[in-house]
Amino acid sequence: MHKAEALFLQMDALGIFPDVVTFTMLMKAFCKQGEVEKAEKLMHEMVIIRKIQPNVVTYNVLVDGFCKEGAMEKAEKLMHEMVVIRRVEPDVVTYNALMDGFCKEGAMEKGEKLVHEMASKGLKLNVVTYSILVNGFCKQGRMEKAQKLVDEMVSKGLEPDVVTYNMLVHGFCKEGAMEKAEKLVRKMVSSGLKPNIVTYSMLVDGFCKQGRMEKAKELVDEMVSKGLKPNVVTYNMLLHGFCKEGAMDKAKKSVHKMVSMGLKPNLVTYSTHVDGFCKEGMMGKAEKLVHEMISMGLKLDVVTYKTLIDGFCKQGRMEKAQNLVDEMVSRGLKPNVMTYTIIMNGLCKMGRVDEAEELLRENVSMGYNPNVVTYNILMIGLQTKGEWDNAEKLFHRAISEGVTPNVLMYTPLIYTLCKKGEMHKVEEVLSEMISKGIYLGVEFKSTPVGELCKKGTTEKIEMLLHEMIAKCL
Repeated sequence: MHKAEALFLQMDALGIFPDVVTFTMLMKAFCKQGEVEKAEKLMHEMVIIRKIQPNVVTYNVLVDGFCKEGAMEKAEKLMHEMVVIRRVEPDVVTYNALMDGFCKEGAMEKGEKLVHEMASKGLKLNVVTYSILVNGFCKQGRMEKAQKLVDEMVSKGLEPDVVTYNMLVHGFCKEGAMEKAEKLVRKMVSSGLKPNIVTYSMLVDGFCKQGRMEKAKELVDEMVSKGLKPNVVTYNMLLHGFCKEGAMDKAKKSVHKMVSMGLKPNLVTYSTHVDGFCKEGMMGKAEKLVHEMISMGLKLDVVTYKTLIDGFCKQGRMEKAQNLVDEMVSRGLKPNVMTYTIIMNGLCKMGRVDEAEELLRENVSMGYNPNVVTYNILMIGLQTKGEWDNAEKLFHRAISEGVTPNVLMYTPLIYTLCKKGEMHKVEEVLSEMISKGIYLGVEFKSTPVGELCKKGTTEKIEMLLHEMIAKCL
């Protein structure tokens, strides 16, 4: 780009005056680099200073540049200037650029309005136009509308390409409508198009998310049989699905298969595998994988550390968990509120509530903002020790520190007040919850808190609970 700019600046000195084509080419280069402001200045120099009339291609370059950076007001203003002041008629490319910008912003109504405008000017929609609209509707989950557009394309003699079909497949997979996605792929094949890695990967991901792992694995095998090489992302989807259902042997086999295909496991591969072992309580295997990660030159991130810390906390191995937090800090990684909350939960489950409270105080002094989950864990910890007054005080302390309580925090408060026999306060809390639009569900009465609440219930408590449950229904 610097050479192109320098050459452009030298042209005047050499007596070679840039024309509309030269300006347009340089503007296009700037826009490709994301330097739309420079392209805009060039347009100003061309039109205002050099009095050169821009053509439709020039305008298209800048309109597209504005749209790509989300400056839709500028793009619309430029199109107005193009039509009204310069009398340059926009073409399909102009409309497609604007439409793409609006659709990416989710402004589908504006996109559709442009379609009608195109039709009124006798401009025909092309595959790109339809694909932009299909993508926009798919992103909004308006699959029926997207499907109708594809059918309309075909009826007008336009053949949807693999990219267009993939947009629809992705939309159906996102909705969990896997049968519709598969049916669409069959239709795609019957029209002479070949599904690509993206198509298969979306299907694999969709089936994995539904726990239909055999189907997902079959699709990966089908890819290979058709000469398509699954990539690391595809295998990571499969690995995540197996780990999610605790099928660690199958997870291991999928990693081996991935390596045998000449693919190198990445950070996501290892983090997913570590998470699977941790959830199954197989901490030895998780640690072994971590050492392998490090030997491969991969660095543990906050998520992987959090996974390991959680695994050790669930086994009551608090010293090991705390050492990992220290290791994180020594490596320049900052533990987040969730990391410390996991440690607090582990301490509370072991009856070490005082240590958990001390950690909370340290967190606050370090500038962390403990959340609802943090306070809920500590309140339950205090209740377990029978420290009812302290549990109630902690609730009010949380509010004073800017935490907005939800059902998760109100429930242990109600339990605390019931244990203290302060039913008048329970009445006040329930009234407060209703005023804030926070309701206990129908299942509340059958919970330990609900059962305890029943023992000392009052007519007002019954009325308030009835009102809450009715609002939930």
